[in-house]
Amino acid sequence: MPVDSISVNPIHLDDAEKAAVERQLNRILENRHFNHSRRFPAFLRFVVQKTLTGSTDLLKERTLGVEIFGRAADYDTSSDPIVRVTAAEIRKRLAQYYQEPGHENELRISVDAGSYVPQFHWPNQTQSLTPDTRPASAPLATPHASPEIASRTRHWPGITFAILIVLGSAAALTGWRSTHNSPIDFFWGPVLNSGDPALFCIVEQRHFTGLAVDSADPTRQITIKTDMNTVNLDDVTAIVKIGSLLRDGGKKYSLKAADATTLSDIRNGPTIFVGAFDNAWTMRLTKPLRFRFGNDPEFTSGVDHRQHLHQATAVVH
Repeated sequence: MPVDSISVNPIHLDDAEKAAVERQLNRILENRHFNHSRRFPAFLRFVVQKTLTGSTDLLKERTLGVEIFGRAADYDTSSDPIVRVTAAEIRKRLAQYYQEPGHENELRISVDAGSYVPQFHWPNQTQSLTPDTRPASAPLATPHASPEIASRTRHWPGITFAILIVLGSAAALTGWRSTHNSPIDFFWGPVLNSGDPALFCIVEQRHFTGLAVDSADPTRQITIKTDMNTVNLDDVTAIVKIGSLLRDGGKKYSLKAADATTLSDIRNGPTIFVGAFDNAWTMRLTKPLRFRFGNDPEFTSGVDHRQHLHQATAVVH
């Protein structure tokens, strides 16, 4: 915590200070470190709101797993570290947020290691504003608060009360959403929550010819003999998108060619098979399914029922 800031016990926060925490929370969640993820904003918003309402007794690993990630009440926290992994990633992203220029003097929200209860730290704007001397009802001093704004806050309690009602309604709606898994969480949850790294089983194509650009004349291209392995652009796009999702979830992964993948590799952890007719593992594992890929002997046409292909892909993943 910066030396020029003070920490305030959430139990002693007044309504204006709680509203300031809500505004800062929204500011953080709109930042690039959080706005591309579903899991991290839901977690941080849940723990902050429970702290502001005095429900810190709910901020335990098992309770968070049940309330935020939809785990069963008796789930094994030792084999399913989803809460610990998410909290660690949030601590890192909060640190990155406050290291960015322009955020140094903002109200600071932190989640200390070994705890899921957030702490709030205000910049020390005046000498008299200390944890021991600040009255419980004292208005919050912020870098942008003017006397005119402070006066309107004191004389228009009805407006402040209305704002708090709106904030409370938004918090209730967000809390409801945080307890319901999104389709992405439902589909990828088994992969993200596995304790083992994920494996991309991809297809490499051998190429014995390729295009080369003349260094002296870049407009001149020639075909040369070569011997290299390449990956289809569509497959690369899928790998990048899914890999980004796994990375945001704190999941490690590796890539391996389909012809080098063994049954032991597949048994070692979650495996994502990229490719259909060009991936022997995909065809082998989907063959027994009710909905599966199909083709004629000459490969001049294939089964292209979107519903069927979608279900086959889901089962493989």
